[in-house]
Amino acid sequence: MWIAAGNEAHAYAQLAGQSLDTDRPWAGLYQLRNRLAHRRLPDIDEDEVWRLTRLRPELLLGHVADLLR
Repeated sequence: MWIAAGNEAHAYAQLAGQSLDTDRPWAGLYQLRNRLAHRRLPDIDEDEVWRLTRLRPELLLGHVADLLR
């Protein structure tokens, strides 16, 4: 799910002419996508993904909501 959100953030930022290095929320979503997408499955910290999704969802869900607007 977070990889897909990062891909959409990348596409939106390109269309809007925004930087994936500095413009928020796109940069954060894209960087999270890169961390997950470029790791081998055994190297992904499942606990980290769980914590991001369950314990601090408001930040990332807010980013996704902004993306969908």
